[in-house]
Amino acid sequence: MKQFIHYVVLLLAFLVWLPLQSKSQLSIDLLSSKFTSLASISSFNVRNSSPDAVTASIRITLTEDAGGKVFTINAQDILLKQGIVPSSSFSDRLKMTFYNTAVSNYLKANDKLADGSYTICYSITPVKVGLSPYEYCTNFTINNLGPLLLISPMNGEQLCSERPAFQWQNPMPLPTDAKVKFTLVEMLPNQNETEAMVRDLPIATIMDVQGTVLPMPSFVKELKEGSSYAWQVTIYNGMGVIKKSEIWVFKKSCELKPSKEPNSDAFRQLKPEFDGNYYLVKNRILFYFTNAYSTEKLDYSIIDIETNTPIKYYPAINIHTGVNNISIDADDCQGLKKGKYYMLKALNVHSSPLQMRFQVL
Repeated sequence: MKQFIHYVVLLLAFLVWLPLQSKSQLSIDLLSSKFTSLASISSFNVRNSSPDAVTASIRITLTEDAGGKVFTINAQDILLKQGIVPSSSFSDRLKMTFYNTAVSNYLKANDKLADGSYTICYSITPVKVGLSPYEYCTNFTINNLGPLLLISPMNGEQLCSERPAFQWQNPMPLPTDAKVKFTLVEMLPNQNETEAMVRDLPIATIMDVQGTVLPMPSFVKELKEGSSYAWQVTIYNGMGVIKKSEIWVFKKSCELKPSKEPNSDAFRQLKPEFDGNYYLVKNRILFYFTNAYSTEKLDYSIIDIETNTPIKYYPAINIHTGVNNISIDADDCQGLKKGKYYMLKALNVHSSPLQMRFQVL
């Protein structure tokens, strides 16, 4: 009796051990860490660590978080020899099914994935009983285009104008079939910008906007004093949305706000080329520029024009995307001397360096 119980225990242990071993017998090794096209998605190796060849079905599913299913790839009854089997050896057996969604149509038309957040899953289902199926899923994000940047009115700005102009920077490279949509919404009390943009009826929706500057359309009523507004720009084509900007908020108010900053008319624009004039600086260096990138610190220098060398010290400056008005206390810049000429050069806000020449009074 004891011997019989002993055999039963051994048998149960073996039955528990067997499926644990089978779990690792089939797996997939991806050949690329970036999924940008059908080629990169369908390039992989199947690893068969069992002692024998295995017949199995392989399935790949791709889903975009907002746009739904993109496609499935199926391969039935594939013979997987022991070792590593490249997908190229059975590529003619892969059957692809596209779904009727915007992201799926974009992929078919452009042979690349549109911007978005995706989930891709690879699964292997063996025909042989006793071998466990395999599945691997991962998330990734596609961002093909450059940023779509709002410039003005600035986020949080207070405007007195009843009919302001709106300005932004389109992403690059912009697809040839891309169109621009502008949306302006009046915000209700205690409402955030996302709720206003999603729930409220826009006071202006303009499709196929030409250029990147849009004066307030004549058919839109003048902005109301004390009201806040949210605006957004969307890039789209016949397949759907390509990219959306942030939602910025501004307030229509002619009430003067107290400010410690000098009059904005005193700010000098940084430009790629020297315009022939020198800006006169007494107590503060005032300048402005449009930042097209997502950066936190301004990479800049102040150079002595006579010696072509930077001064000893200038303070760190935090910047944001869009228009930046910068004010630097001249006393915080060690090395500035009265009567001398200098160049201020910014490196990380534009495709080429921006500069301004000034003289210290």
